[in-house]
Amino acid sequence: MSKSAVIRPIQLSEIEIFMDEVERNVLESGRDGTPIFNAYNEKTPFNRANKSKSFLENMSKKTTEPGWQRAWGIFTDDGVIHGDIGLWVDQNHASLHRAMLGMCMDKDYRGQGWGSKLMKTAIEYAKGLKLEYIDLYVLEGNEPAIALYKKFGFTETGYWPDRWRLLGKKVGEYSYVLNLGKSE
Repeated sequence: MSKSAVIRPIQLSEIEIFMDEVERNVLESGRDGTPIFNAYNEKTPFNRANKSKSFLENMSKKTTEPGWQRAWGIFTDDGVIHGDIGLWVDQNHASLHRAMLGMCMDKDYRGQGWGSKLMKTAIEYAKGLKLEYIDLYVLEGNEPAIALYKKFGFTETGYWPDRWRLLGKKVGEYSYVLNLGKSE
């Protein structure tokens, strides 16, 4: 791991290196002792072209528009992204007061405080936009992620048993919310 890593916004021009990082993490999910953390599988594979197109469209939107998205990455001096966190909103004006959160991290960068740094970055951005809530979903068994979310004040709002069939397993999914203090 490079010692000179920084967290910064992912630019539209960096879509290919961003997709490289996402694809690496998708392939790692549930393998070699890593918890299952995404729902891609052999019947519903990661579609790089569709994800790239969606990312470019949504990153180009203003944060006052439905469907906007923002992402930050852990960049090393060689220009590689080793983890990311993103916020995005629904395509409906009625839900612009809340954002969804998703993150992933290269295995070699886990357990070193990078997840906390990414969370702080996304939460501060959301507060700056005066969002009221951040929502997320996390797969059952991803205890490191659940611990991180709880550390930042996310509370469980629901559970879907047997939500996914992944790698020959029945996998449940939890929903969590962080109330940013604007309403009850």
